[in-house]
Amino acid sequence: MSQIFLSYNREDQAVAKHFADAFAAEGLSVWWDTALRSGEAYDEVTEAALRGAKAVVVLWSPRSVVSRWVRAEATIADRCKTLVPVMIEACERPIMFELTQTAELSHWTGDAGDRAWLAFLGDVRGFVGRERAVLAPMPSLAAVAAKSAPAPETLLAVLPFDNLSSDAEMEFFSDGVSDDILGRIMRGSKLRVIGRTSSFQFRGSDKPKAAAALSASHVLDGSIRRSGNRVRIAAHLTEAASQTTLWSDKYDRDLEDIFAVQDEISEAIADALDAAFFPAKTEKVDPLAYDLYLRGKDYDTNPEHIRDKIALLETAVKIAPEFGAAWGSLALQHQYSNMLAPYTERAPIDAVIAEEIHRSMTLDPENVGASLAEYWRLDPFGDFLGHHAVVQHLQRIGQNSPEAQVIIGLHFGAVGRTRESAESAAIGIALDPLSWMANAFYGSAL
Repeated sequence: MSQIFLSYNREDQAVAKHFADAFAAEGLSVWWDTALRSGEAYDEVTEAALRGAKAVVVLWSPRSVVSRWVRAEATIADRCKTLVPVMIEACERPIMFELTQTAELSHWTGDAGDRAWLAFLGDVRGFVGRERAVLAPMPSLAAVAAKSAPAPETLLAVLPFDNLSSDAEMEFFSDGVSDDILGRIMRGSKLRVIGRTSSFQFRGSDKPKAAAALSASHVLDGSIRRSGNRVRIAAHLTEAASQTTLWSDKYDRDLEDIFAVQDEISEAIADALDAAFFPAKTEKVDPLAYDLYLRGKDYDTNPEHIRDKIALLETAVKIAPEFGAAWGSLALQHQYSNMLAPYTERAPIDAVIAEEIHRSMTLDPENVGASLAEYWRLDPFGDFLGHHAVVQHLQRIGQNSPEAQVIIGLHFGAVGRTRESAESAAIGIALDPLSWMANAFYGSAL
């Protein structure tokens, strides 16, 4: 197998010969081909030589940068950590190789004593003399789960509380109790919790299946019954393996005291698990605003549904202007809507989104929704540094958020860090096994 694979455009054959002859004069074996530059696919010989070489020297010129074959060879070399590019004529390199150190030899015509050539030759010898990098396999779901997921005794599924009232509107209220507890666990807690997308699919007669289907070790379930302005909330925490009830209680309160009830439930669960993993709730939110927030916060792709959610969230922040999470969700829904609008109509709404993100982050710096909105509003055609700054923030605040892990994986995939992309998506699946987005991005990364 040759030590060096020479990648070039057929029109640059004369220059390529200078490199091939110079490498050969230095005792280095070179594979370079003067025939296979037609529209056919690679043959087995070419691909074997490319993948077997210790250094792939790519000759960039205005002709090679537009050659899909040269680009393909450079991409494979980059993945194999064998890429040694060189500029033989002034041109704009493909964007994915702009950050790769590239030698400048546009002046070189074969002089063995040329300083720039000798420096480049030294780089090539460095590649030839080292052990060739072996790529690690893509992370499997099992491997990622073993590395990132918590011990079984700390994997909690919070199921939607049953609405035992005759009032169908209490369904949102019932989900809200569960959602609030789940949200507090996900924000800053060391305890792992199954994501809402997965756990909230188990309702009614399907609830007994939840622990096995989600691989949860503990399940929090409950019910809500309303009578006039009074509400009774029953909750219980069960260990899945033994079906032992670790804790249960009932709360009779006025509707206005719902947040106090949620605090009491959260504290009781923390005591039952012998871990105080719920931060104290300091904000006071109007129950109506909270109900509107619950109705408007979830992801949707239907433009009409998005408009309805925006209207609900706009009312929520009008009622409760200090409700940071609602501002974050409003920014995110506005961003979803803006991405469906013509480009010429986006600027005014983008200014509104920026203000909503600022408002949300000022009130609640750890708001995942606001960070997701910020990620999506950045220029998708190249603002990788801006995206990376948001992703770094999400890595700090979104360890327990499957939505955050999906976006982290999306970003890593966009900049070519494919294994990290797969790992983040797999963590998202571990947090929310039935999330179609996490599963889709994991499949894409593979």
